Amino acid sequence: MSDKPARENQIQHAAFLIYSQLPELSVQKLHQTWEKHVPNFKKPSLRTLKEWCRKYQWVERSQAIHQ
Repeated sequence: MSDKPARENQIQHAAFLIYSQLPELSVQKLHQTWEKHVPNFKKPSLRTLKEWCRKYQWVERSQAIHQ
């Protein structure tokens, strides 16, 4: 389940990879530290990141990676 879904684009997948490496899985923390991790892409809104998290099952995929 940790594989990239076909419909997830490059920036969404990059955001997932960063999210899954955070000490605590937190969309808010990802949003706060976006420029540090992804300086070449415009920072998405917190709402957008939450939608990506839900839509692309980041929590479940992150748990699968860490098992």
